[in-house]
Amino acid sequence: MSRAVVTGLGTDGRVLGARTKGGTMVGVEAKVKEVLLDVLDIKEDEIIPTARLSDDLKAASIDIVDIVAALENAFDVDVDEAQVMKLQTVQDALDVFKAAIASKDKAS
Repeated sequence: MSRAVVTGLGTDGRVLGARTKGGTMVGVEAKVKEVLLDVLDIKEDEIIPTARLSDDLKAASIDIVDIVAALENAFDVDVDEAQVMKLQTVQDALDVFKAAIASKDKAS
């Protein structure tokens, strides 16, 4: 059984992100999925790594702003505007927020 180091807690104490000994992040995927379901009118099975936010999930620009803001708040990170502009797919969002969390962890 592998142990995980918690990398983020919500205001209610829920684990939002964790890293296993091998460096794998868990919890980020679940939170991204939760936020996408909350902001967009989609079904859970539509959220796959290759799903394009605008084309496949029908996210408008304001939806993407809401998604980024919710995830920044959830993980207590700031994402550079240039990175936000590059968000095309669910995988892009995962990659950007995993990198932001890792960068925050290194700075701590």
